[in-house]
Amino acid sequence: MTLEKFEPRSGGSWRHIHKDKDGNEYAFHGVNHEFMAPERIVGTFEFEGHPEKGHVILETTRFESLPGGRTKLTSQSIFQSGKYLYCMREPDGKDYWNTGVYREIVPLERIVCRDSFADKKGNVVPATDYGMSADIPLELQVTLTFEEHDGKTKMTLKHVGIPEGQMSDLTEVGWNESFDKTYQSSEII
Repeated sequence: MTLEKFEPRSGGSWRHIHKDKDGNEYAFHGVNHEFMAPERIVGTFEFEGHPEKGHVILETTRFESLPGGRTKLTSQSIFQSGKYLYCMREPDGKDYWNTGVYREIVPLERIVCRDSFADKKGNVVPATDYGMSADIPLELQVTLTFEEHDGKTKMTLKHVGIPEGQMSDLTEVGWNESFDKTYQSSEII
């Protein structure tokens, strides 16, 4: 890999080039939106060889010091058409699996994804598999929007398709708990 440019600061840009065994080159470029040395980098990047422009990947990378001068690197990337699978575990140990696809990513503005209940292998299943109402559609839409507000980021979430009532209330509680945990973990860093 050749690192052509690297500006290790918030707002800094970078570009690197990979060369495969046949001599073909593949380049990537990006922007560091948040650079909190030495703990975390949040940025977006794009593969220059993609046939269509605008396929941006949002990536968070965390660094952790280990004994012996080693470093553990953990990255999480989301990108348009990328799939996800996650599990929510209740205190009693019951698992609720969800899967989806990122439909739109506009860095620092919006993330839109389709969301469905799933089994642990990522196969979409009806909500009734988890003892919930048959009124819940197989696919829901989640939209996160981000806007600057008094020097901070205001995040708004819309989860479209959930029937009004108890299920909607429980979903709101679940999202708020997730955001509280995300905020608490970011405070540690």
